[in-house]
Amino acid sequence: MESWRRDMVRGLALVVPVALVVAVCAILYTWVASLGVPEGYPAPVRVALVVIGFVCVVITVGRVMSTALGPFVDDAMDATANRLPVLRVVYNAAKFTTRRLLANDERTRKPVKVESWPGQWMTGFRTGVRAPDGDVMVFLPGAPDPTSGMLVAADPDRVEDADESASAALIRIISCGFSSGDEFDEGSRETEQ
Repeated sequence: MESWRRDMVRGLALVVPVALVVAVCAILYTWVASLGVPEGYPAPVRVALVVIGFVCVVITVGRVMSTALGPFVDDAMDATANRLPVLRVVYNAAKFTTRRLLANDERTRKPVKVESWPGQWMTGFRTGVRAPDGDVMVFLPGAPDPTSGMLVAADPDRVEDADESASAALIRIISCGFSSGDEFDEGSRETEQ
């Protein structure tokens, strides 16, 4: 009976994540297939057209933003978004976060350990911004949803680089601590016995 239960748990550990990923991909596929392309085309063609269109728009906007016209377009977008009461907060946060994440600042991509009280450490990520008093701003993701969490201003002496990758830290957070994330890093996959 114990071997049956162990096999069931191992099977679920593989099937459930794969099923969730397939379900999310199917939902996204259906949603993208319904965007702006006439129904006469098969779904794969509609999805391909939407993806190609999106890539073309992103590249075109990137080209325009790298010209002399770019700062004017950027200022006009900022001025428009900042006139809308609620949208301006979301727009500015998304814009700043995207720029910070896409910058080549390796410090904001590497996890850190924040000493919350003596001997207790929390995993977080530097934001790249300092508080007015010089403290380091660190985002402490919540488990199992890393998009929730809290932003703390921590004394620089209580923040140190973690000796793990960002993916290992996020896997540990998403799994609520049931996985260290090490078994998913390339080259260190171990088989369970």
